[in-house]
Amino acid sequence: MEGKSYILPKTSQPRLLSFTLDGWTALGGQVSVLLLDQVGVLVGRNGAGKSAILEGFEAISSWATGKTSKVRLFDSDSIPNILDIEILTPTERRLKYRYEIISLPNSTDDPDIDDSTSDSSEESQFSWNEHCQYIDGDKELLWTTDTGVTTFSNGGDPIITILGNTNSLRQLHLPKNSRLKLPDEMQWVYAVLRGVRLLGKAPVRQTFRRRPSLLKVSSKGIPVSSFGLADSLARKILRRINTGELHELESVCQRIGLGSKITVQKFILSDDLREKSEGESEEYVSSVLLDGVNIGLLSDGTLRVLSILIEIIASYSSATTIIEEPETQIHPGMLAKLLNEIEAYTFEGNLILSTHSPQVVAWTKPERINLVYRERGRTTVRKLQEEEIQNVVGYLCEEGDLGDWLYSGILDE
Repeated sequence: MEGKSYILPKTSQPRLLSFTLDGWTALGGQVSVLLLDQVGVLVGRNGAGKSAILEGFEAISSWATGKTSKVRLFDSDSIPNILDIEILTPTERRLKYRYEIISLPNSTDDPDIDDSTSDSSEESQFSWNEHCQYIDGDKELLWTTDTGVTTFSNGGDPIITILGNTNSLRQLHLPKNSRLKLPDEMQWVYAVLRGVRLLGKAPVRQTFRRRPSLLKVSSKGIPVSSFGLADSLARKILRRINTGELHELESVCQRIGLGSKITVQKFILSDDLREKSEGESEEYVSSVLLDGVNIGLLSDGTLRVLSILIEIIASYSSATTIIEEPETQIHPGMLAKLLNEIEAYTFEGNLILSTHSPQVVAWTKPERINLVYRERGRTTVRKLQEEEIQNVVGYLCEEGDLGDWLYSGILDE
């Protein structure tokens, strides 16, 4: 983005302007995605690398913030090793942050260790490097991390501290007389990375058969189920009964034509069917119905749309919502309405889509499109050039829509 002029909107929250992935065999090299108006649409053929870009971005963001607490990397190529993000700050400045996962060699130099008895399946130890700096104005350096050792620029005096990952830094409680003051920029970086969420990827069912969703509810809550997306959605809906979000979800379902009424049924468990401990509150089985049909018996497409709607309703301003192929298993008439709801609910945040649909492409702007190619084992991404955008404008005036133009052969050139 260096050397270009951009009109940046005012914001009270940090916003993602672009991200770059590197150090990953799945992509074959460095890949950058630029967002315009906080929106990016990835278009390309099957196998070009669209899914790898989006899944890799979500994975390394989760790793950097500790969002996925039980992630274990079994080799250094499980996810991208390097992430660069550019952020528009609430102070209307541009900030660049780099996070790099590094592999530490196993300690095998100890002569007392018998290699023949060591567990070769043990994973390597991992650490990280960081670099955060403004890329406008005086280009102030904010902090660097070298193998987990962080150096802050604290009023001109460098201060070194050994801490955990970005999440640990953010949660650090410092005494009032501490010389170290954590920069606001660290909170902004964390907010952007923490807000990256990939929707619509959960498998709908673990078996090929549909079955009713029945969840046991008690004062301890609703236990985690292993029966797939339907039960997961039912749990989320039950938790939203008293928050007002359930009524909002119902209204959105009505607007896009997915359904009219969401209801909940309760079945009290008799003492003959369970063992009741002393002082235990009453338990019951609950099911969620859409227009009278148990959520577990709904179609795969309906469940996928519901899962997207539930998440976008809970969207917030610094979140980056990622949806792979929103057109999957959705009727074209409903897709248009769904896209409008997605755009409305993610307006204050960031939105990234991948698609094979001319309808989705026609819905967006030419400037938001990122063309994704795969050549000689390497994924590349580029924006439409000015000449191409002018051709699009002419085509729209005379013949068809953006989707028709894009899929008329431009990807073959």
